[in-house]
Amino acid sequence: MLKFLYENQPKERSFIPRKLEIKSAKTLLFGSILSGKTSLGLKWCSERKNAFYIDASDLRYNIDFKALCEFVRQQNISALCVDNLKVNPEILPDCDEILLISRQKSLKIAGFESVLLSGLDFEEFIAFSKNSDESTAFAAFMSSGNSLPTALSRELLAYSVFANTSELGLKALSANCLYESLNFNAIAVFRELKEKSKLSKNALYSEFEALEDKGIIAFARNYDENSRFKRMYFCDFALRKLFVLGKNPRKIIENMVFCELAKTGEQVYFKGEFDFYLPKSRAGVLVLPFLPPELALLRAKKLANDEIKEIIIISNATAKSENLNSCVVRFMSFATFAVGYLDG
Repeated sequence: MLKFLYENQPKERSFIPRKLEIKSAKTLLFGSILSGKTSLGLKWCSERKNAFYIDASDLRYNIDFKALCEFVRQQNISALCVDNLKVNPEILPDCDEILLISRQKSLKIAGFESVLLSGLDFEEFIAFSKNSDESTAFAAFMSSGNSLPTALSRELLAYSVFANTSELGLKALSANCLYESLNFNAIAVFRELKEKSKLSKNALYSEFEALEDKGIIAFARNYDENSRFKRMYFCDFALRKLFVLGKNPRKIIENMVFCELAKTGEQVYFKGEFDFYLPKSRAGVLVLPFLPPELALLRAKKLANDEIKEIIIISNATAKSENLNSCVVRFMSFATFAVGYLDG
């Protein structure tokens, strides 16, 4: 079976370079659903001589890692990629480079550098969609989400989430959308679900941990060290449409901003009445895309203090800056924030 798989490896998919680079010889790559992990793995194999790609989720066979080690030795394979790994292998082959791919961020393997591949950020989406018009690209991004864009991306996203999430997990996500971008309230979700079915708090908490581990949801933390509050966001903001009827563009844009911040690799925070807080630059972020600029400025003035050097207002209004004593208020579009401010 291994010989057949080695001689009939999947072909490299159409690939547009991502910002993430795999630099370590031993890498454990994590990523959420439809983030492009497999495409990156196939590209990695195509760039190496005598590489072997194998999918641990393929139902036609079960990987015997001892047999795999012997096969790698016999074929003198120098680079191995194992996709869709769910457990820590009892043994791994001795070869120059190994790339292991998993959805589970909790997986740890000694000697391997852990790397996270998130969904597309706005700049990558523009490259994939080949749409250089800012307003058109923004509308398309907001509608389709940050999974790799395909003709069936929304259907694939829905199928993948439903196939990889328990019934309790789906109910928990739906209930928790009531608290989306608000302080996370697992107790309120528990009470709501408890009225409809038998449920323990431990089971619910374990489900939220599993959803975070699979890269379906993520949390912003309160910058106040004395607070345990956190806020839930979807790792792909298009998921909101699967669980919530009706549109709420402001919440979608807030989730989009969260995803852009998460791509920086830093912990995402909120602080006080700021939707997000950037500790390194001491900048508070307000997501107010549809609020008239004069009202948005009034809100910023109430929040300005000596601890804040900059207030960024994500707005559809004309870009401008205004000084408030020791603080600068900047109005900017989502596109400017994502491509100009964060990458600058």
